[in-house]
Amino acid sequence: MLMLIVWALLTLAALWLHWRIAFDAAIFRRWMNENADISAFDTALADLGLRRARPHVPLVARCRGAARLCKRLLLLTLLQTVVTVITVCT
Repeated sequence: MLMLIVWALLTLAALWLHWRIAFDAAIFRRWMNENADISAFDTALADLGLRRARPHVPLVARCRGAARLCKRLLLLTLLQTVVTVITVCT
C-alpha cells in the first residue's frame, strides 16, 4: 500500500513537471516567432501573482531552468520505474 502511495505522489509530481515543460515550450516558441518582450511577460506573471517580481533574467538562465525541469522529470520517471519494479517483484 505504501508503494502505491509513493507511486501516486511521483505520478502527480511528474504530471506537474510535464505541464511546466509544455508551458515553457509554448512560451519559448512564442518568443522565437515574435519580437519577444520578456520583461512584459515577467511583469504579467508578477501582476497575476504567479511569480515574485525580480530583476531581468537572461534568456540563457531561462533555458537552463527549462533544462533543469527536464532533468527532474527524468529523475522522477526513473524513481517511478524503480517503485514499479519493486512493487511487481515483491
